[in-house]
Amino acid sequence: TGLGRTPQVPEELEVEACYVTPAPFMKRIRFMGRGRAGVVRKRSGHLNVTLAPVDFERKIADAPNERQRSKWEKRRDVARAARERVLGEFAFPVEAVAEGPAEGGAAAGGPS
Repeated sequence: TGLGRTPQVPEELEVEACYVTPAPFMKRIRFMGRGRAGVVRKRSGHLNVTLAPVDFERKIADAPNERQRSKWEKRRDVARAARERVLGEFAFPVEAVAEGPAEGGAAAGGPS
C-alpha cells in the first residue's frame, strides 16, 4: 500500500508476495487413429507479484552479521543515488515552510 502516493524507483522495492493463479486454457483438437479426435488443453496462468518498499534502516539494524549490514548499507546508497537520478529535485521532498504573501504589487493583486 502507498506505492501510488509517492514516486518509487525499482531499487527501493522488494517482492513481498509472488504466486500463480490459474487462467483460462485454450482448447485444441488433436486427431488420432481410427477417426478419433482428442482435446488438448493448452494451459496458462496469471503471475501475481506484490511489491513493497524496503525499510533499509530496519534491515540494517536487524542484520545478523557485518557482511549483511554492509550489503544493506550499499543497497541503500544505490537506491538513494537512483532516486536522485530519476526524480531529480523531487527525490527527497522537504516540507515547505508556509510563508506569508510576498510584498509588492504583483503578488498582492497588482495596482488598483
